[in-house]
Amino acid sequence: MKRKLRFLHKYLSLTLAALWLMQAVTGALLVFHWELDDWAVSGPQRHLHPVRFGGRPQHVGVPKFNAPAGTRIY
Repeated sequence: MKRKLRFLHKYLSLTLAALWLMQAVTGALLVFHWELDDWAVSGPQRHLHPVRFGGRPQHVGVPKFNAPAGTRIY
């Protein structure tokens, strides 16, 4: 009986540890997906030239739609 419990405990804990590891890895991928995208498609680094933006860099990156704050995911 003790041997069966030890066997069951060992393989059940290994199975749950594998599932927990998979959850941790996929969670990290979901959290850091922007950084991973930047790393995967990065090119040579260049300096930012605000003059090329027409002297108005404060408008760069502003979304062109006015969706309510609760409906946006990212």
